[in-house]
Amino acid sequence: VIRDPRSIISSYLKIEQHKKREKHKWTGKIKKIFFNKRIIKLTAEIIEYFNHIHNNQNGSTCLIQYEKLCAQQQEEILKVNKFLGFELNNAKKWRLLFPFNSEDPTFSEKYGNEINNNSRQESSLLSFWDEKYIKKQFSSFNEKYTWW
Repeated sequence: VIRDPRSIISSYLKIEQHKKREKHKWTGKIKKIFFNKRIIKLTAEIIEYFNHIHNNQNGSTCLIQYEKLCAQQQEEILKVNKFLGFELNNAKKWRLLFPFNSEDPTFSEKYGNEINNNSRQESSLLSFWDEKYIKKQFSSFNEKYTWW
């Protein structure tokens, strides 16, 4: 699943903040000062991952976009079905095969619910300049995926 890099980074930062909040409540305030360096590092790591995925496709990879999965769920599931050669459906039960640890910083009360198109809500953690930097770094991928 390929996701808008702004959402990936923002989600990561949100999880990171949540982890730190558990340990030291005051680190969230100091953390904002260091976001830019963290975003630069995360951007580089995600670009490396995206490049690896795109350079190593040999027919054994099916890429779907998270944003399209949210907006056009059935269409994307059909794409996966065709790739796998058997049928999945969008029933809740296949998303609930494994319980999710509610103590995990990545836990969401929405886990297991129907997918809805709120994939860009996390962007509030990114400043205008952060988003501008990310967009510039991912401009070649955006030509293919049209996130913005």
